[in-house]
Order: sequence, then C-alpha cells, then structure tokens
Amino acid sequence: MFCVGNYLNKRNVSLVIKQKIFAQSISFAIKIIPPDTMKL
Repeated sequence: MFCVGNYLNKRNVSLVIKQKIFAQSISFAIKIIPPDTMKL
C-alpha cells in the first residue's frame, strides 16, 4: 500500500505542477493578447 500511495502522491504532484504551468501560460497569453480580441 505504501508504494501505491507514494505513486499516487507523485502523480498528484505532477498534476498540480501541470495545472500551475497551465494557469501561468493562460495568464501570460491574456497579458499578450489585447482585450479587444477577447470579445470576438
């Protein structure tokens, strides 16, 4: 069970890291793209 829990914990950590990178890339894209194009 410890190995399975460790594996799931590592998967959760990688998911959190991916979500953080995804959120950062979205905010970065919003900064680059002018607000006028977002309305279309």
